Amino acid sequence: MLIEETAEAGALSRLSSKLSQFLSELKSVRSRQFLLSLAQLCYSDTSLAYETWVTLFPRLWACLSDHQRQALSGEVSPFMCSGAHVTQIDSHPSPVGAFLEGALLCKPQPPVRSCVLQYLSKTHNYWHGGALLLEDRAQPQLGKPNEAKQPPSYDGNYSDQLLDPFRQETLDSLSDVYASLNEEDLWAGLWTLRCQFPQTVTAIAFESQGLFEQAQQSYESAIKQAKDLHDTAAAPPSVISEYEVWEANWCRCAQELGQWETLSDFGRSQNGANPFLVLENAWRIQDWIAMKEASTQAEPICSEAYSSKLNLLRGFLALCYPDEQRLSAVEKLIEAASIQSIKQWRRFPKIVARAHVPLLQLSQQIMELQEAHTVHNGLQMGGLTRQNFHTDVKTIFKTWKNRLPTCSDDLSHWSDIFCWRQLHYKHLVKAYENSPNTEQNNHAMVVVHHSATAIIEYAKIARKQHLHSVCLDSLSKIHSIPSVPVLDCFQKIRQQVKCYIQMSGVMETSELQDALEVIESTNLKYFTKEMIAEFMALKGNFLAHIGRSEDANRSFSAAVQLHDSLVKAWALWGDYLDQLFTSDRNLTLAVSALTCFLHACRNQGEGKSRKYLARIIWMLTFDDEKSTLAETVEKYYIGISPVLWLPWIPQLLTCLVRKEGGHILNLLCGVGKAYPQAVYFPIRTLYLTLKMEQREKHKADQQSKASTPTATTAGESSSQHGVGGGEGGGQAEPMDTTLSTGNGAQGVKIHSGPDLSLAKQLNQVQLLQAKITAITSQLQLKTGPAPNATPTTQPHDPATGVPASSSSSVSTPSTQASGGGGGGGESIPIRAPASLWRCSRIMHLLRDLHPTLLSALEGIVDQMVWFRENWYEELLRQLNEGLIMCQAAAFASRADVANAQIPPEMFQFVKRLVSTFGIGLEQSGSGSSGTGGGGGGGPMSHESLAKRAQAAAQDPAFQRLKAQFASDFDFSAPGAKRLHTLMAKLKRWIKILELKTKSLQKSFLLEDRCRFLSNFSLATADMDIPGEYLMPKTMPYYVRIARFMPRVEIVQRHHSTVRRLYIQGDNGKIYPYLVVNDTQVSRCRSEERVLQLLAMINLYLNKNKETSRRYLQFAVPRLVAVAPQMRLVEDNTSNISLTDIFKQYCGSANQEWDSPMVQYYERLALLQSQGESITPETLQTLFSQIQTSHAPQTLLREWGEKSYATSTDFWTFRMQVRVICGLYL
Repeated sequence: MLIEETAEAGALSRLSSKLSQFLSELKSVRSRQFLLSLAQLCYSDTSLAYETWVTLFPRLWACLSDHQRQALSGEVSPFMCSGAHVTQIDSHPSPVGAFLEGALLCKPQPPVRSCVLQYLSKTHNYWHGGALLLEDRAQPQLGKPNEAKQPPSYDGNYSDQLLDPFRQETLDSLSDVYASLNEEDLWAGLWTLRCQFPQTVTAIAFESQGLFEQAQQSYESAIKQAKDLHDTAAAPPSVISEYEVWEANWCRCAQELGQWETLSDFGRSQNGANPFLVLENAWRIQDWIAMKEASTQAEPICSEAYSSKLNLLRGFLALCYPDEQRLSAVEKLIEAASIQSIKQWRRFPKIVARAHVPLLQLSQQIMELQEAHTVHNGLQMGGLTRQNFHTDVKTIFKTWKNRLPTCSDDLSHWSDIFCWRQLHYKHLVKAYENSPNTEQNNHAMVVVHHSATAIIEYAKIARKQHLHSVCLDSLSKIHSIPSVPVLDCFQKIRQQVKCYIQMSGVMETSELQDALEVIESTNLKYFTKEMIAEFMALKGNFLAHIGRSEDANRSFSAAVQLHDSLVKAWALWGDYLDQLFTSDRNLTLAVSALTCFLHACRNQGEGKSRKYLARIIWMLTFDDEKSTLAETVEKYYIGISPVLWLPWIPQLLTCLVRKEGGHILNLLCGVGKAYPQAVYFPIRTLYLTLKMEQREKHKADQQSKASTPTATTAGESSSQHGVGGGEGGGQAEPMDTTLSTGNGAQGVKIHSGPDLSLAKQLNQVQLLQAKITAITSQLQLKTGPAPNATPTTQPHDPATGVPASSSSSVSTPSTQASGGGGGGGESIPIRAPASLWRCSRIMHLLRDLHPTLLSALEGIVDQMVWFRENWYEELLRQLNEGLIMCQAAAFASRADVANAQIPPEMFQFVKRLVSTFGIGLEQSGSGSSGTGGGGGGGPMSHESLAKRAQAAAQDPAFQRLKAQFASDFDFSAPGAKRLHTLMAKLKRWIKILELKTKSLQKSFLLEDRCRFLSNFSLATADMDIPGEYLMPKTMPYYVRIARFMPRVEIVQRHHSTVRRLYIQGDNGKIYPYLVVNDTQVSRCRSEERVLQLLAMINLYLNKNKETSRRYLQFAVPRLVAVAPQMRLVEDNTSNISLTDIFKQYCGSANQEWDSPMVQYYERLALLQSQGESITPETLQTLFSQIQTSHAPQTLLREWGEKSYATSTDFWTFRMQVRVICGLYL
């Protein structure tokens, strides 16, 4: 023992000595050694150096004394603006930007002027950081959006503005940064708030909408008013910036309108000499002498940012100036412009946005210069006699022909491109004409065709942007081309007539007459029949717009007679007849319009035929008792590609259940033959919904009959003769998973679980189909075939196997359907309606034509049973729905908060919750029971409900919760019927269940529960991504399912717990889908139709210039309903809702997320108890107080700054929020 104690004492002594030695060595360690090591690491890692400086510098600044900080503050701005940092301009991240960011984090902050921030933002790639800082500084100086603008009056005294020279500096700097970033909307909003002339607001609004003619007139009006106002003395300093805006934007409007001569004259004016403006516009009017002089003047004063543009224009001059053509210098200028443009690209933010568009446009011009140089170089080398030259020229011209503008592009840019191409077209045509070789005429005609096509394309895009004067001016230039081909002449006339049609609403009577004379005087002698027919149709459209209806009808008729397969003529005639039907509601006009639309949809793409199909479906709602319109559709729909009907399948299914459904049946069958998956899930959901509605209706009828002895006897008699009542008299199996028949036929059930392989499941599906055929044969012997159907093609109920005809039976358990029944449990026959039979017939047809695909689809749906909510999650979702209903009721009864009572529907809702606690809530009104599930004929099978009830009965914790739940929601207690008391109880139980759900597993493996999905591959079935067909597409390409990813996540979405399933497409992309259980069928279908509407609106937004260039698009997920109360909804894992952001803030602030609502009703009740009147001003004050204490205005910005590491990322996030708010608000 003594030896052991001695050993321990020695070990402790050695440990103490080592510690003492270590502490002694620490005395010799200095911060210098640590800092040198850190500096070495910073040299090897740029991001570490950036983070170290931004973190370290504010702490060092805090260690300084006030005198030291004051002395250093004056040196911060000169240091950052020093020319020594010019060599670091191309460094990323910017060293000067890092220094500035560290300096701005200091407390107190060293002063930095706004002009310095502007310089650093543009020069040292601190764009978005500088813009955010300038915005914070400019906020107090801006006025209100709606305050009246009045021009400043002259009083001869501007001393207050001269004494404060920096008053407008921040706003001018911010405006310049916005303009450099090409943030036109932010720039427009800034000037709308700071301008002093009302014409400025009007002009900016017109310009933002692309109405450049009106904007130019407003700028000219403002300039005239300012000239009259300040004619006697100089203008005040505060409006100088506004005058500069007028000049710059007037020039932009002139560029968009193609007023090149006006701009060139303005640039050479004595008072406003601008060599850059002359340089950019002189080459368009081929004034090469003026361009050469302007180039000489602009070169010494050119900034580095404009150098690439200057070299490009000098390349234009060197290539096209006939007196001094220098082809050797063009290559050097192209190389210099390319290098400089790449450098400028690196100095812009890393995320490509609107700021990069001018550089992309410049790059295209450099490419066009390079290609034109190739053409001229080949001509100088005797290219007309070389075959390779003609091949190269054709390749270049073909590239130019395919490189066309989009609707969202700036017209001024494409004016440069087409004007540049015209120069070389003319040069090449002149070279061919001067050639003695007569074979060159063919090549010359090709060039002439390209030249005319370029003019027409430019006019077309100008017309689409509603710049009609530019369109007509461009089309008039085609007459300067000799020997224009007939096709190009027709295209020119076509665009001209379309332009007149668009202008018909704003043209004067004399102008309309002149336009009609131009159309009437067109010589049609050299046109083909198809061209003449289209011209007559366009003429009829113009006549219809000016009110000459009879002449328009004759013109349309003549067009169709000339060429009866011209879809454009049919479409225009259909539009004309549709307008007449809209105002007259004459069914004969509707039949004619339908005929025209159906002919117009042939041989057209989905985009062209979309609006015509929409009008067809809309017109069917006006059908008469004889189904005249439906018969017309059935007669003429043949020949329309099935792919055109895919976006309208929900509307076709709505027609299927109406009186015209018999005529739509064949149409849906045709679409289903070509695209079975697109039709099967919607028709299956509709079938199950109709069947449940029929079951509930029959159940209600049986209950009403059971109230009298006569009705009871009739019910028993019906039960004895039911289809499902065999000799055994056993209880009917659940209809969603088991097929049962009379006469002792055994049921066949498809099991799903981890122990069942894919091959076994497919074998069971084949066995199931064989049993269906056998059952059908037996039942047809008893009941006979359905009306209008042959025994060989009669469809069957896909869930029960019973023939789905108008005389067939849908079995329901007798214990639910009849009043008597004893112990036999025999089922009662229910006569199926015609709509149910039509759905069943389509499904039967799809099963016969595509057995493998539909068996796989049913297998997937059957596996959805493993994606149901457990009873905790289901009850939590139902409580949240109840709370939302209570909140709506509370807001409706806010006039008397203290005495607000529970609505009757909430009583019923809570009572059903108590009676079905942990088992499942039967929804009334939707005709369904259960809470959504997979497989078979119902959203939740009786077997699953029984298993859940049995498992819950054996759980002691469940029994305690159930008793407590029933006790809490006992309305016999005093005050229990108050609405806000019920809301408090719901919130308490929601918290309890949220804690329970958070403790459950967050994911599971697909292989453990869904073997069929785990083994699915492209070899199993050729199946598309869910919801892929219902999204309108310009290209018919659909993504196939390659496999289901192995892990399924359990996530919270919209007050419910859902399963997130990942699907890998054959393109390699992973698509997350939420398996959503819904309780209200009508709400689900309404949401699907709203999403369909948003998808259609996106197509329109993409065609409009101003919305397309701003990337305005609604986020529309793929969605498909696999059962009446279960849907697969595409998810985006990177999305977060504003509610989630607010909940995160409430968690950090240690407050309940619904505390603002609670406080609102508490204060409102207090005011009402005191007898005060509730006015809008009172509510506004109340809202401001609650917002200040619970939801500050900076909440979203603070979250974004914490979530995004850099100012560029935060700026991009803010831009996305701005776009979304612009769409929805």
